[in-house]
Amino acid sequence: MSNASFRSALLAMLIATAACDAQAQGALKDPTRPPKTALASPATEAAEAAPDKPPTVSLLLVAPGRRYALISGELLALGDTGARGKLVAVTIEDAVLQSAEGRKSLGLFPDVSKRQTQPRPPAAAEKSPGIRK
Repeated sequence: MSNASFRSALLAMLIATAACDAQAQGALKDPTRPPKTALASPATEAAEAAPDKPPTVSLLLVAPGRRYALISGELLALGDTGARGKLVAVTIEDAVLQSAEGRKSLGLFPDVSKRQTQPRPPAAAEKSPGIRK
């Protein structure tokens, strides 16, 4: 077998092998495409969330003419209805949802409570022990 014939036969075998491999895999997959979990919409994820899991607030946006809340991965504008109910109020501290179960206030920081601080008494003038006049 001549050198040219050998190269032609080798090239034909490589092409056939590549074609069979591509056909066995189905469509070629894009290696730069994000995983399917990243492509799911937040609203779909919120709707599929377990109903026994309480809703959580991740973001509150309060600006002139705009009030939004990110509740359990679902972005709601004031007046929008989401998987957990209708957003009826948004303040800088909490969002209020209205559902068949009633009104529920969801705090941005539910474990933090505000309290009045006591003013500190004025500190006595301290002298450094190493300096004498």
